[in-house]
Amino acid sequence: MTVDATTAVRSADGVLVADSATEFRLPSLPIQVARQAPRREQEKVKSGTRLRAALVWIDVLGFIAAYGLVLWMPLPASLAAPVEARLAWACWLVAVTTALVAQRVQRMYLARVCAVREVELSRTLRSAVIASFMAGGVAHFSNRPAPVVRLFLAAAVAFMLVGLARGVFSAILRERRARGRWTRPLVLVGTNPEARQLADLLSTHPEFGFRISGVVGDRDEYERLMPELPYLGPIDRTTEILRDTGDDGVLISASVVNPSERRTLVRELLAQGVHVHLSSGLQGVDARRIRPMPIAQEPLYYVETPSPRHMALVAKRMIDIVAGSFLFLITLPLLAVAAIAIKLGDRGPIFFRQVRVGQHGKPIVVTKLRTMVPDAGSLQGELDALNERDGVLFKLSDDPRRTRVGKVLEAASIDELPQLMSVITGTMSLVGPRPALPREVESFDADHLARHDLQPGVTGLWQVQARDNPSFAAYRRLDLFYVENWSLNMDLAILFETVASVIGRLVNKIMRRG
Repeated sequence: MTVDATTAVRSADGVLVADSATEFRLPSLPIQVARQAPRREQEKVKSGTRLRAALVWIDVLGFIAAYGLVLWMPLPASLAAPVEARLAWACWLVAVTTALVAQRVQRMYLARVCAVREVELSRTLRSAVIASFMAGGVAHFSNRPAPVVRLFLAAAVAFMLVGLARGVFSAILRERRARGRWTRPLVLVGTNPEARQLADLLSTHPEFGFRISGVVGDRDEYERLMPELPYLGPIDRTTEILRDTGDDGVLISASVVNPSERRTLVRELLAQGVHVHLSSGLQGVDARRIRPMPIAQEPLYYVETPSPRHMALVAKRMIDIVAGSFLFLITLPLLAVAAIAIKLGDRGPIFFRQVRVGQHGKPIVVTKLRTMVPDAGSLQGELDALNERDGVLFKLSDDPRRTRVGKVLEAASIDELPQLMSVITGTMSLVGPRPALPREVESFDADHLARHDLQPGVTGLWQVQARDNPSFAAYRRLDLFYVENWSLNMDLAILFETVASVIGRLVNKIMRRG
């Protein structure tokens, strides 16, 4: 079945090395291959098993804690009465068991499923709700009053706990993959311009867990378009090459061969136990807008237009007002502590204000807690040569201008909290493209300027998926993807992922120092 290249890449952003690891079957390769690369195969299975085990334990502990906490938690009598001990134990056991079975049935331990955050969250919620219904059924058939309020409160807690824990795990895994761990090699089939784009996509996003181990295709095209990658041979020797190398995954540029040859190649690879990823030629289209529409049993697809936005934008604004106000109020004590720490640190100003470009290209003032020395702007010219990002973006992971207090605030994203006032007043949104500097916007091409069709956000798709990625191409691609495919569900998933990413980033920093 044809798979969109973007989907294939995001699948690696999931929790397992590869779909083969989730099924934990050794490829059915000849004995000769097993002798050539036994250590590689053993390492793949071992790493995949560890990653899957971590996910299973996250679910087990999360559901156990959520249902146990709520079923036995003292609650006001007006909200929920205490549950008789035997019934509480029965409901707890049924709910936890049902939730774990539902996770397994929904294939929540396959990388291609749980990698897409919106899908992972929606299926986790479904598992929790089904578990509560089953536990309520047990209470009903035991002729005892079902603790309805407690069970559905437990479903909400389970969704939050398991969803957040999975997000933190995914954030940690992305960071490790960006540094070369837990990756899966792929052989790239094709040397044409589309194959070059696929190679750039994978090299730009190492955090998604794929790396190209070699290329098969036309030798002349290879030397012209991708000479930096290892050349393995012509396309007609692909299956033989894979037997020799021991690799069990390929990424095929669909446009490199005609349909008849492509069908034969895919059939041979699948028969050899190879995992096949096939590009679609589509770029910037959300996989959820691509619907299977086979004709005469041929795998064709229908591409849906983006959803109507008028009412969704109204709902987005309402969420910004309500959630932004709530978050601002509950974080006021934290803001006060941070402000005192900044002032005591160097007696300088508490806030840092900067003109950025907002919706429709209008200038806005972005306010953050100051994390650098007061004259940081005038010192940047001395650091330009050390810039870790390409294009017009500037980033130093260990910026000497950052204060001791600022390092803590930046690592935990506390410095972004004053922007909640901009969300409440309407110049920003909770979720949207990163507000760009005017000098950055001057270098944007016409397509990239479409990012200003929506309000800039405190957080966004680029921040949760590629914040530490040095590539300007990744920044541009994620901006345009968000604007083209925006939905409320995507915003909610990004908000959830933001919390998980912040926690994951802090955990990674602590683990590296340890």
